[in-house]
Amino acid sequence: MNPASVSRHLEAALNELRLARDCVDPLNDDCYEEISDAMDCIKAAAVWMTVTDKNRPRPIHKFNGGRGATICNKCRVVIREEFTDELYCETCKPEE
Repeated sequence: MNPASVSRHLEAALNELRLARDCVDPLNDDCYEEISDAMDCIKAAAVWMTVTDKNRPRPIHKFNGGRGATICNKCRVVIREEFTDELYCETCKPEE
């Protein structure tokens, strides 16, 4: 599951909790506080997913005269003349 999809699921869960919280009597402190705590956790997870997604390396795509190409993030050589999710050429691939 990609980060954008996870963020959408977290947002949907947050909306459901908002509805549940609105239905609960604020005088029933335990239930109201548990729902509010769960909402805070979901908000924190959504922020973390957004930050993580922005910091993740992405493939570099160039239009290459209309043909499209993916280039290496390190040495900038063309990896393939099409758009792929690859980040590095064979020479620059980090050892796993």
